[in-house]
Amino acid sequence: MNVKIETTDVLQVHHLHKGIQPLHRDCGLWICSAGGCSSPPSKELSRRYFEFYSLSHMYDGSGQFIDSGGRHFSVKPGQGILIAPGYIHSYGAADAPYVEDSICFCGPVADALFKYGIITNGVMHIGMVRRLLPVISLAADPALDSQLSANTALQKLLLDLYHENLHAARPEKYSSFKQLLEMLKEDTQKWWTVNEMAEICNLSTAQFRRVFRQHTGMLPKDYIDRLKLLQAAEVLTGGDAPIEQIAEQFGYQDPFHFSKRFKQITGFSPKRYRMEFYLNR
Repeated sequence: MNVKIETTDVLQVHHLHKGIQPLHRDCGLWICSAGGCSSPPSKELSRRYFEFYSLSHMYDGSGQFIDSGGRHFSVKPGQGILIAPGYIHSYGAADAPYVEDSICFCGPVADALFKYGIITNGVMHIGMVRRLLPVISLAADPALDSQLSANTALQKLLLDLYHENLHAARPEKYSSFKQLLEMLKEDTQKWWTVNEMAEICNLSTAQFRRVFRQHTGMLPKDYIDRLKLLQAAEVLTGGDAPIEQIAEQFGYQDPFHFSKRFKQITGFSPKRYRMEFYLNR
């Protein structure tokens, strides 16, 4: 791993090395190290933290992970470990070598994924297929198109892993939640209450708000309002229906309120938006 390691009396610090290119700054994501290795069993793992994000996929061997609170977790083949900068932890081999593919990365894009819960510290399921290899291969090629492809592939992988692990942790709740989102998209006129949505997901209102925010990053009311306005924008640019009719179609009884909220979301009044983006003119 191409990082500088500093050992203190308390823990190891894995520093971020220099070498970021303008492309990575512009894109907001830099894969600073990527590859694979095999670590032998050790009786004691060093406590440490990284100055970057790290995704490790243990596809063979036996591993262990110790979180910031000192709790121990076993790591089995097919599992991975995702770590954010500054998170104190330990992981490595247990009874057999820890055989891994790993990707280290940083940047504002990664920070945003961490802020909204896509990246979380700890052990996750990845599977036995070596899914990091395509990203590692792309990142090893300095050509600009390969670097861009590596960034895109890494973001997709992180999002896929987030949804897969979320689904695996709560399969029934995840299924009913997906059903609810489809209902929200199909019933454009209805203004749903939190109680109605929570009942569909078989959750209390407090649980539902937490789950909804975890899935969407938004409160239910804000999501529905923004969803309606984005759908209304499509209608505006696809035809010449009166704005009052479109407002009513999406449950806004007051066209003035609809226009005000539309401008808050898009930066344009509905009339101006149609003039700028009308597809059939």
